[in-house]
Formats: sequence, structure tokens, C-alpha cells
Amino acid sequence: MSEEAEYPPGQVTDNYTHLRQQEDTLAKMTARTWGVRYQESSDGRRFLILPPGMQAEAIPYDGTTWIRLKQE
Repeated sequence: MSEEAEYPPGQVTDNYTHLRQQEDTLAKMTARTWGVRYQESSDGRRFLILPPGMQAEAIPYDGTTWIRLKQE
């Protein structure tokens, strides 16, 4: 015997709307970060992962290190 789940009126539409808003937000965040991702390994090491076609150049500046991203 199969029973269909009953949802309050408009719930499915509201869920799709919310999901679409989250997807839009993710796309904007990815664009603002140029596709650079942060990854932490199981042993605690931290990495910035560049998208394909990007190259990093470390530049010392005012006691800090800046990373310049360049197209390969």
C-alpha cells in the first residue's frame, strides 16, 4: 500500500523557491571568489584550491603575503 505525503498548500512551491534562492546566492559567492575554494585536510593542513587555468604568485607586502591570481 502506497500513501502519498501530504504537504501544506504551497509548501512544495515555497521549497523550490527557497532552493532557487540558495542556488543564486551560491553562484554569486562563487563569482565573487573567482572560484577559489578553501579545503582543510584531515590532519589540519589548510589549502586554497584554484580553479583550472589559474596560477598563484606569492607577493610579500607590508609584513604579509598577498597571493596574486593569474590566468595560465
